[in-house]
Amino acid sequence: MELHSPHSSDELAERVRRLDIGDRLDILHADEWTERTPTIITGIREDLQVITHTFEFSLVPADPWFAAVVDDDEARYDTAGSELGSPPAPEAEAPDVVDHAELYTNAASVNVPAVGGDWNIAFLTWNTTATVTVPSGWTEIERVTASSSVFAAFIAEAGTTTRTFTFSETSKCSTVVVGVTDSEVIASAAALDPDSDAVREAPGLEVADGPALLLRGFFEKSSTNTSWTPTDGSVVGEQFGTGGGATSLLVTAQDVVAGSVPSATATAGTSSGQGGGISIALYAEPPGASEVYGPEDTSLSVVTTLGPRWTTNPDDLPFDIDVAGERMRVTAISGTGTTQTFTVERSVNGVVKSHPAGVPVQLADPSYTSL
Repeated sequence: MELHSPHSSDELAERVRRLDIGDRLDILHADEWTERTPTIITGIREDLQVITHTFEFSLVPADPWFAAVVDDDEARYDTAGSELGSPPAPEAEAPDVVDHAELYTNAASVNVPAVGGDWNIAFLTWNTTATVTVPSGWTEIERVTASSSVFAAFIAEAGTTTRTFTFSETSKCSTVVVGVTDSEVIASAAALDPDSDAVREAPGLEVADGPALLLRGFFEKSSTNTSWTPTDGSVVGEQFGTGGGATSLLVTAQDVVAGSVPSATATAGTSSGQGGGISIALYAEPPGASEVYGPEDTSLSVVTTLGPRWTTNPDDLPFDIDVAGERMRVTAISGTGTTQTFTVERSVNGVVKSHPAGVPVQLADPSYTSL
């Protein structure tokens, strides 16, 4: 340190002359991204000439640092100005079928069974053109009316207690009720299929958002039908009637992406010339983005605004980082811009906690260039 320099004030010179072995000396901004480098003085040499006055200090790191060694695989150089970015927004998931029930009745009313989930969707087909009184809390989605039978779908919240549908005359009714997770109907369609063959068709849909859950219902008026063979989706439930004129019913489910969804068919064991299908698409809005990483999150967004970016070389991995006292092991890094994605093993040191966006991210065991 040159005390004769015009850049050295009298106050600074006085402070330098008071330094002794064992004192702490901080080097400010050794790198543009390093605010200060604390050191301990282990030796002092003073050179006083006629014009110049110089101090030379022997220093060691004040912290228990690791001195970097060339070609040492364990030496790692830290950056600064890195912090947790906002977690990625959750992706939308198709609603799930969580429960179902089947019922056959021959009466002037049907009490739709209660099933689990957040919403219940009831598919009913009856062997007359009787009008139906829909209980409060239920909304009709679609309906198909044939020459002597009806097929309809209704929806209500799962906790709805009014569940009795009343017909204007005694009817043989097959019912399949499906319980789904929280969602809303975003598209539906119904079609009559009066062909003499046993292939019944549920119409295609335009699905605006996805992934969505697609429920398809098929009905057949033939009282002797005892089987269904669908071309798409998995079978949720089926119900066959008993006696002359009784109708049968099949419900399938599958996940679909947004866009045009084609029609699908199901083949009944026998045909009456009366049948058709209903298609219903349900979508669940994804949860809002969180600003907090939970203890189980293993994918972190890391933003570096000061200093070099983090390495993406697999040969440099794994290494440990410190995030607010929790030690994490980094096993992969992607991205070379200011925002990178870390794949980590959590709680390496036993600390289990959540972390908000903005928390500093640092190497757990950084190495430093020797002085």
